[in-house]
Amino acid sequence: MLVAKDSQRPRIGRIIVSEFREWSGIMSNEVALESVKRKLLSRIVKHDGGCWEWTGAKRHGGYGVMKVGSKLSQTHRLSYEVHRGSIADGMLVMHSCDNPACINPEHLSLGTNAENLRDAGAKGRIAHSRRKNAGLPPDIRQQVEQMAAAGVTVYAIVKQLILPRTTVSRFVARLRRVAANQVTFVPRKESR
Repeated sequence: MLVAKDSQRPRIGRIIVSEFREWSGIMSNEVALESVKRKLLSRIVKHDGGCWEWTGAKRHGGYGVMKVGSKLSQTHRLSYEVHRGSIADGMLVMHSCDNPACINPEHLSLGTNAENLRDAGAKGRIAHSRRKNAGLPPDIRQQVEQMAAAGVTVYAIVKQLILPRTTVSRFVARLRRVAANQVTFVPRKESR
């Protein structure tokens, strides 16, 4: 009798189908998927914006998690697999709604890490990075620069513009260093 290696078994997320069967005592892949789907849908609240918010356990950043068999899996990934199909290796499941607890398959899409970072940067969800001023869009940078030049405190800027404190304080500190050294401030071009 030949035994399939783990890499040859059908996978759901990062869970081997046989583990689903073992956990639920069922024999077919379709029934295992339906069981996971029922469990997912039993713990959501549907919002007006279309989000299906996971009300079960969550990890850092608000991403839902659910134990299936002996494995803990992210609910948005499970939802994508149950409703849309398998996820290729190296692919991420991205949220169009920017709600990490959302498991609505209409709000989920596949993308690479680079695409996910580009999307997060375009939506202003990256507070800071190694690239200077990556966390502030150009129009907001200009506002912060003008307010800092007028002597407005970092705290007041953060409250007025509703921005992350760390991002604003680092940006203002850099402006002050540039001014102290009398070096021309030239922001880097945005990378593609």
